Amino acid sequence: MNKNFFLLFALLIFFSLNFISAVPKNVAIVFDEGLEISTSPQVYLTQNEDYRINFFVQNKTDGAFLNNITAACRFYMADSSGEVLVTMNSHYLLDGYWSDLIGGGNFSNISIYNYGVACEEQQGVVGGSYVGYFEVTYTGKEISSPQSLLYLALFGIILFTFIIVLLGIDKLPKYNKTDEEGKIMSITLLKYLRPVLWFVEWILFIAILYISSNLAFAYLNEQLFANMLLVLFKVCFRFVSVIVIVWIIWIYVKMFQGDKGIKQLIERGIYPQGRIW
Repeated sequence: MNKNFFLLFALLIFFSLNFISAVPKNVAIVFDEGLEISTSPQVYLTQNEDYRINFFVQNKTDGAFLNNITAACRFYMADSSGEVLVTMNSHYLLDGYWSDLIGGGNFSNISIYNYGVACEEQQGVVGGSYVGYFEVTYTGKEISSPQSLLYLALFGIILFTFIIVLLGIDKLPKYNKTDEEGKIMSITLLKYLRPVLWFVEWILFIAILYISSNLAFAYLNEQLFANMLLVLFKVCFRFVSVIVIVWIIWIYVKMFQGDKGIKQLIERGIYPQGRIW
């Protein structure tokens, strides 16, 4: 019984392999004659920035470079959904190469863009083509796994610092030292550290917004959330100078006007009532 089972199993494998080998496969056709288009494109492009692609056109039979008198070329580019965005006649420049300038408006989305170059001799006897793709990112560079970990680690450190500072603020005294009756017994200088740390919190919050917007631009295809974070970052950043001025004036008034008078009263043996800054 076992021998028959293994024999049947071996026959099934044999016929399966023969069937798979008989299935047609996609085969890339390589021509020995025609035009060869060679280029060295930049795969990663910056969002909304123009890009110029250069390429050479040669005849495979003799290796001769072709110009706009002996050949004609066209450039095509489509987005990730297959919609053709650009179609233009390629321009021949000096020194034997062709060039096409793609407007940055065609790279408005962070995505993959497929492109192709098709050339044909003026006589229409032979032709050639070249296909490739562009990957548009916010920075124009590939974000590798180590870089991603670095960004996430930096974000985590800033967020952790934000929480620690927030908890530290809660531990600091808010008012001057008072007795059981609520009379001010002495001036507490640590209370002035609270607004300093609140300003630090504001700076950390701005840093969190900035890193979050960059991560959103780098990893999210939909840019609405990233743009919202970026706008929020810019608004918060513009308030920094105003906050600094108000903060300095407020500290000056409280320290040199409020506490100075309270200190003079305490030195005279008069203890004001209430929790006054």
